[in-house]
Amino acid sequence: MNYDLLVFAEIGGIFVGFAALIASTSVKSPTESYLLRAVVIFGLIVMFMSIVPVIGMGFGLDEHAAFRVSSICYLLLWVPITLLGNHAFKQNVSFAADFKTHRWFNIIVSIGFGITIIGMLLIIALGFFRQVWSGLYIASISLVLSQTALLLIRLLPNTNSGPDSWD
Repeated sequence: MNYDLLVFAEIGGIFVGFAALIASTSVKSPTESYLLRAVVIFGLIVMFMSIVPVIGMGFGLDEHAAFRVSSICYLLLWVPITLLGNHAFKQNVSFAADFKTHRWFNIIVSIGFGITIIGMLLIIALGFFRQVWSGLYIASISLVLSQTALLLIRLLPNTNSGPDSWD
């Protein structure tokens, strides 16, 4: 289990590196800047929240206690970042136009993933279904990685100007 979580931390670090590489080449708009910050923040969340249970178990907590403490920390980190990030995105005129252009993408990724992640973490934090805690915790990290990958895809240059384009 520890090895699996450390692999997730490494993948989160890769996303942070990709975002830094993209940022160093060019950022053309406030929306791109926001998306890059989101990729970095989500990558750091994955790194941090993958390491927390490993550290807890290193200090002698059993697996269940480590996941419960970690899920509470994760909730305390994830909920404000998600709420503040969505609020900041919608307050800026440029972001508001982007949100309307990509409405379904933003709804599915932001709200759908966010609620699912919070739900899984609440199950652990409240002590329900103890036998699946490690699976739920890893699934929540996987969803953040998926969300990060989708945001990173939005930053790729668009070579299609047709109706299926992202811009």
